[in-house]
Amino acid sequence: MSETQAIANRLTADQLRMVYKHLPMAVLPPILAALLVAFLLSDQLPFERLRLWVVWVAVSYLLFPAMLCLLYRRRADLETNPGYWGRGYVIMAMITAASWGGAGVLLFVPGSLLLQVFVGAMLFTSAAAVMATTFPYTPAYYAGALPILLPLVYSFQQQGDIISLTIAAIILASFMMLSYFQFNMNRSLSESLLLRYEREQLVAELEQKNVEIVRANQSKSRFLAAASHDIRQPMHAQHLLLGELSARLDKPEDRAIVDLLRQSMVSMRTLLDGLLEVSRLDAGSIEVHKRDFDLLPLIHRLEHEFKSLMQEKGLIFRVARCQVTVHSDPALLERILRNLLHNAIRYTTDGAVMLACRRRGAGVAIEIRDSGPGIPSSLHEQIFEEFYQLGNKARQRTAGQGLGLSIVRRLVDLLGHRLALRSAPDQGSTFSLWLPLSDRAAASPAVNSETVVQAALAGLRVVVIDDDPAVLTAMQLPLLRWGCSACLTPDPRQALQQIEQGVLHPDVIVTDYRLADGETGLHWARRLCLAAATTPKIIVLTGDSAPDCLREVRSSGALLMHKPVATEVLYALLSNIHSTITTS
Repeated sequence: MSETQAIANRLTADQLRMVYKHLPMAVLPPILAALLVAFLLSDQLPFERLRLWVVWVAVSYLLFPAMLCLLYRRRADLETNPGYWGRGYVIMAMITAASWGGAGVLLFVPGSLLLQVFVGAMLFTSAAAVMATTFPYTPAYYAGALPILLPLVYSFQQQGDIISLTIAAIILASFMMLSYFQFNMNRSLSESLLLRYEREQLVAELEQKNVEIVRANQSKSRFLAAASHDIRQPMHAQHLLLGELSARLDKPEDRAIVDLLRQSMVSMRTLLDGLLEVSRLDAGSIEVHKRDFDLLPLIHRLEHEFKSLMQEKGLIFRVARCQVTVHSDPALLERILRNLLHNAIRYTTDGAVMLACRRRGAGVAIEIRDSGPGIPSSLHEQIFEEFYQLGNKARQRTAGQGLGLSIVRRLVDLLGHRLALRSAPDQGSTFSLWLPLSDRAAASPAVNSETVVQAALAGLRVVVIDDDPAVLTAMQLPLLRWGCSACLTPDPRQALQQIEQGVLHPDVIVTDYRLADGETGLHWARRLCLAAATTPKIIVLTGDSAPDCLREVRSSGALLMHKPVATEVLYALLSNIHSTITTS
């Protein structure tokens, strides 16, 4: 069936549905009206003639509409077979209308103009009532109106006088006007129904497009998660081996080659981190934990971290501090400010970058200004799109990957904050982030994050679980150099057996999330913790960006690190754990 035919069938079905809706109400009123007419004419016409007509009307309306109504309620398949129900209604309308049309012959009294006009008015009123109930379906209207009026017109025409012929002509003209009204009402209804079908089709298409967009985003997130895991696994081993190689080289020219290699790997890691961030934002797996905290330690931390980066590029770094307590997610806020500062450093070749914090009424504005080339106003929205880079058509790696500002905008929206941009060509750029002030003081005192723990790792007992031999080899070298007691195994059952035998007492369990045969390292790390006499810290190293994986690790209380992990980062984490163990 063609689409046009399907729409036509649906239109007919809806029209018939409206007609059938009024069918139960069309049974008793015509019979009662016939009884009333018979009563009014009882003194003017023979009783037998009136009784014949009333019985005819009563039988017609009690039998045929009632049967059709009952059948319709049992088999209301209008959508699949509208023609069947249309023919049924037309036949029923002709039979019932003929009983009323019989009045134009049985109740028509030649020579009595008053009685003739009464019968004519009664029958025309009946035809108008038929039009009011059957206008949605044109065949039903004509099947119900013509049998009522034609016998009356015939009776007037048969008298032959000028008055009777004039009345017959008036009845026909009135019927044509009634038909014109029915045509307009039917057309308006049909147009309304067709507009409704079109609107429903547009809504269905829009919903389908939304489903396709959601599926595309989910597919993209799954692809990024899989690609991230498969690429990060060897990169993790490369980072560890590169750190070990750098520690063993003495010649400056050899170290220069290692530094170039490290820069290339850092660029690749930055790209993967950006893709991971976008994947997590698409999947909705980033959880927001807002709280009241002092902003000054965060400003100090960023100042300390970016000061050396600014000096390396010959830029002046100015910081305007303020002692305020804000309400936000400190981790996500720090990520936003880091991305904005990295963006300022990347595009500023000379001059200065400023990190400023200022109170603004009931809030605080954090501004990051630079003396870079500036951004045309026509591109103020475009720069926040994924992979868009201003002035980097050649896609040079040193200019980044075009994900930083996209991540900034999405994190700002996630936090419910406001980000503004003021910039023009050759006038630099200013990104302003507006935060709400807290109504109370921060819940906990600030921690001086500039203090980096660099304790020796001698005696730290570490269990490493990974089903990739290259990663195990790369992990073993720095752990032994740092003086750790390391147990590295691709099979967590071996580590569990040693713990149960009292041979192994781990302080730290470092595991990959995905192991062989569909098992997870987090599951086995928990089992090792239950079997151990101590309470080891769990570090999950993973290249997986799947939302379920990230939620499970975070909810378990384990430390989560995304591969590849640089040697110095791993050392800093283990140093902090070792310091905590030594202190306790």
